[in-house]
Amino acid sequence: MRAGRPHCLRCGRPIGGQVAEAVAAGVGRKPWLVAAILLTSVGVMGLLGWPDPASPVLHEVTGSPGGRAPGRAPDEQPAAGVPAAVPPPLQESGPDPMQEGRLALAQGDRAAALESFREAAAERPEDAEAANSYAQLLVRSGNPTDAVAYLERAVTLEPAEWAYRFNLARCYGLLDRWEKAVAEYRAAAGLFPADYATHFNLALALHRLGDEEGAAVEYMTAVAIRPDEPSFHLALGQTFERLGRKKEADEAFRKYIELAPENPEAETLRSRLGAVR
Repeated sequence: MRAGRPHCLRCGRPIGGQVAEAVAAGVGRKPWLVAAILLTSVGVMGLLGWPDPASPVLHEVTGSPGGRAPGRAPDEQPAAGVPAAVPPPLQESGPDPMQEGRLALAQGDRAAALESFREAAAERPEDAEAANSYAQLLVRSGNPTDAVAYLERAVTLEPAEWAYRFNLARCYGLLDRWEKAVAEYRAAAGLFPADYATHFNLALALHRLGDEEGAAVEYMTAVAIRPDEPSFHLALGQTFERLGRKKEADEAFRKYIELAPENPEAETLRSRLGAVR
């Protein structure tokens, strides 16, 4: 994710200026912790490790282009001789806890952001975004146990929102509730089938349940969508090896070495290739 990018590469959502500022400020851990669904970055955790990509959080709906009123063209003027409408006086309102939370994130104050999002979730029980935002910061603060109820609320309120399904699935995984994680990742994959991170995380959850055949299918899907990601080939090779599919494991490991020749795992695999044929 780069500041100034107009759309998310994964989902195509428009990214507002506030998001770009927060990204530029380095908010949160890589690669997405503010106001949009941002791009996943998957690291290699070693031959027996299983990376778990970060999840999307905090959507933001941007205003009308150029700040003009909806439905009015930029050059539209009142008819001659007709006085322009006088807008009603602005009503006083209290601070918006969601905006305060985003500002706190941009300033690197997670504690203040957490409190603002908590307030928003409490004041707006029918606001799925407020629940999701608070839950995501709870997760990043090491508290998935409290986060899960808010993510379940967000999914109940907006069951067709891919990001909420993904976030809930990941939270279930952090709590070792893998059957529920699989169900939510499958729902997320149905809503956004072209997302490689959803398929990769679904494969991980299936592996945790002992379903290596199912995991292989999802890893292959992730590889098909994002063939240049080395860790996907590594995970697929590990799964094929557990299934006794030695030739396919060999091919996946060779692809990993081709894509990441300098990684420590690549050298280890080079020495093992004769044994996995």
